[in-house]
Amino acid sequence: MNPDLTLPFPAEALIPHRPPMRLIERLLSFKNGIGIAESISFHETSLFDTESSFKLCIYTELMAQAFAAVQGYHNLLRSIPVQRGFLVGIRNMTLLDEAHDPGRILILTTIQSAFGGFVIADGEILCKEKPIASGSIKLWAPDSAKPKTEP
Repeated sequence: MNPDLTLPFPAEALIPHRPPMRLIERLLSFKNGIGIAESISFHETSLFDTESSFKLCIYTELMAQAFAAVQGYHNLLRSIPVQRGFLVGIRNMTLLDEAHDPGRILILTTIQSAFGGFVIADGEILCKEKPIASGSIKLWAPDSAKPKTEP
């Protein structure tokens, strides 16, 4: 592997989002289609100080950005430019618990399937190793291949 792509890797180089909409800080790990990203500090944005119903939207966006970081990293490993993708569906998003003064949280994404540029990924948001939200997202990344394994 190219030493310049050693994990953890800054999300800024992997996803098109920029502050204040970039909610993840870095990709911590990626292997066999599973990625773990770390959020920015909750204290760096007021987006996290919201009602529970809006938190599900934020957590969904965290999952989408975590997947985008995985896909971007996978592309860079193959010397392919980072591509744009689009969140096109959300299923079974559940708020499991509140994040009490979390600082940073972890976002786990697992790719379930890919077909014709569409990817379905499961996501889980963890605060201090405790699940606080989970669900599935569908994304359209037309110019990218499914990230299966780390080379």
